Amino acid sequence: GISAGWVASDENFFKNNIKFINYFKLRASWGQTGNDRVGDFQYLTSYLLGNPYSYGYYPFVVNSNNVLTELQTLYASVVANPNITWEVSNQANIGFNANFLHNKLTLEADYFYYKRSNILWPQNATVPASAGLSLPSVNYGKAQNQGVDFVITYKDVTRNKLGYSVSINGSYAKNKVLQWGETPGIPVWQQTTGHPMGSGLYYQANGIYHNQAEITADNLTYKIGTTPAPGDIRFVDVNKDGVIDQNDQKRIYKNNIPTFTFGSDINLSYKNFDIAILLQGATGAVQYLSEDGGKFTNYRNSFVEGRWTPTNTTANVPRTMDRYNWYWGNSNTYFLHKSNYIRLKTLQLGYNVNNKDLQGAGIKNLRVYISGYNLLTYTPDLKDFDPELNANTDAHGSAYGINGASYPLERVVSMGITVTF
Repeated sequence: GISAGWVASDENFFKNNIKFINYFKLRASWGQTGNDRVGDFQYLTSYLLGNPYSYGYYPFVVNSNNVLTELQTLYASVVANPNITWEVSNQANIGFNANFLHNKLTLEADYFYYKRSNILWPQNATVPASAGLSLPSVNYGKAQNQGVDFVITYKDVTRNKLGYSVSINGSYAKNKVLQWGETPGIPVWQQTTGHPMGSGLYYQANGIYHNQAEITADNLTYKIGTTPAPGDIRFVDVNKDGVIDQNDQKRIYKNNIPTFTFGSDINLSYKNFDIAILLQGATGAVQYLSEDGGKFTNYRNSFVEGRWTPTNTTANVPRTMDRYNWYWGNSNTYFLHKSNYIRLKTLQLGYNVNNKDLQGAGIKNLRVYISGYNLLTYTPDLKDFDPELNANTDAHGSAYGINGASYPLERVVSMGITVTF
């Protein structure tokens, strides 16, 4: 790796001509690292004992004196890759630091570019099951991540001794797959190459069926489960072949990782009082809500209210059924929600007691405070769960989603005393 910096504000031409900037530094860096944290012994062929009941590898049968005997077989489970090598990561960064208004206002900004190559990736998607073997992972995967981040801070003390500091930070990052084992022949709307990692496949929800007449009018054949009934979610026939099947899944190029995260740190002080506020938020992510309601557990209230019933046929919320016993239990956009949010992460109010009586007792300072943690959260499209919960996503499949099984986020209010001797 290598890095370099230049404090341009120390140069005479800068001091004499750009006086409104008190400090300015340009910096850049580049580095390359390797990753060997991959599966062991991939340079060797793996063998397993045949199991006719689970894997379809039949035993070897011999005939000895008209007695048939089954002998255990051995088969190559994964072909060796003797050329396995490191995954490589190239990282570059360019940015600057600047101070304005007699160093009261500071700005730090960076652009970063991160590219991984030689990623070990399996090739099984390109080999039919009839081949009877699994190909090894090879160093051909490529992915990149790039974006910007910044921090702006302003701090000052007014004439009436009000001290304040306000800091705003943000980071925007977007990744995409450059090359990997894309399954041959899949529709364009299901491909991952050139798009963000972790994007999932979903059937496109288009309202619900209010009655049997709407189902009949669509005249679609369903090959993803049972035939829909009134109150079920209507799916879009993406390729317009009259059949709802796996080819009608579209890849949604978002996942549970936000593209933009931000925060603000605010500190105020006046005489013996002080206030500290921390805000945080994120945009650009989605969460999939997995419905587990029925015999297994309760339904979410928001899923039950306003639902379709035989006496409420104009509703736009699907009917309820037992857990996954519905044809639209397959991943679909009806349950995909934006997880944009802003949160009042912490709020603390303090008071410093500083008088002669305390000093006589050997106490230099005594501070009492009250603080709150996770006090308020605003999430317009995800009201039932914490927007920071991670859905189960991978690089080429749909999210399994969140269903409330994890422990809920706590709101904490506390009081305390800090004593300095």
